[in-house]
Amino acid sequence: MNKYFLFCAIALGTAFSVVAQIKWLETKHNFGAIDENNGKVSCSMRFVNQGADDVVIESVRPTCGCTATDYPKNAIVPGDTAAIVLTYNPYGRPGKFSKDAYVVTNSTPRRMKLTIEGNVIGSDKTVNNIYPYEVGNLKLNRLIVPFGEVKKGKLPMQLIKGYNRSIDSVVVHMPNLPSHIKVETIPPKIGPGDLFTISLYYDSNKQSEWGFLKTELKITATNLKTHVVSYANIEILATVLEDFSNITLEQRASAPHAVLSSNSIVLSQFSKKKTEKASFSIKNNGKSPLIIRKIYWIDKAITVNPISTTIAPGKNADFKIEIDGKKVEDKAYISKINILTNDPDNSTMSVRIAGELIN
Repeated sequence: MNKYFLFCAIALGTAFSVVAQIKWLETKHNFGAIDENNGKVSCSMRFVNQGADDVVIESVRPTCGCTATDYPKNAIVPGDTAAIVLTYNPYGRPGKFSKDAYVVTNSTPRRMKLTIEGNVIGSDKTVNNIYPYEVGNLKLNRLIVPFGEVKKGKLPMQLIKGYNRSIDSVVVHMPNLPSHIKVETIPPKIGPGDLFTISLYYDSNKQSEWGFLKTELKITATNLKTHVVSYANIEILATVLEDFSNITLEQRASAPHAVLSSNSIVLSQFSKKKTEKASFSIKNNGKSPLIIRKIYWIDKAITVNPISTTIAPGKNADFKIEIDGKKVEDKAYISKINILTNDPDNSTMSVRIAGELIN
């Protein structure tokens, strides 16, 4: 009886051991330098069925839409060799790349990762469309970096993306950075044909001013072989505002409350030869001092006084506006004055000015 059970166990184990088994001859391919103008490139990843059963390719799934696949739909019998074909489309993708495709079969191993790599030499049209700005042989996607609204205490980040079109390595540097701007370039040394990123961090705690602010930076690109240094200017734009997100009900109840006399001023007709005058006032109906942190405007024809002040509870302050007609360009005149306060309900306010310019 024991011999019978032993024989069955051996037979059963042998039966279950008869499975498909793959030996991969290639799992990685490097195309080297690829000219985008020459179009798609392909390679074959071969494998051998070393098992005792047929191999069936169940699926081949690339991780990027830039990679297409082709593979045998019929079973591969024991001893046969077959291949997975991977095709990369370089159009609009300058720089180095590494893409994967996952092959699922009925064999051992059941799942295999195939990798293709290369470096796309971008066409002039593609590079200029994606990276229209230059610092020497480096191409950048932008030179103006808008952060939008930045709340005090926050550290937002924005990226500048770039591509090294030269045949030499380049190092990027931004000298004399202000304390509220931090910069990190990855990789630090940018090789020929490399893509890179410049991470810019805006430290609002180290920015002493409020409202709309422009920070000008200089970027240098140094060719490590020729030592030639190229320059460009970068503008950082941000509107720094107070963060009231964590204020309590008690703090809000005892906070200042700004009331604007009017949010619009109509000048009717005014002369280009004269300076038009107007005014508005702000009253503090709250329980704490109201800080007018900043009054600012973009219009070159406008001046406002004062541009900052503190208003005690129950009091109000007057603000004088002057509009220089000589600096007004459009006959239908429209402008805006922005006001920043420490009122959690009215931290940003504005006064709209409209009028008709006459000779």
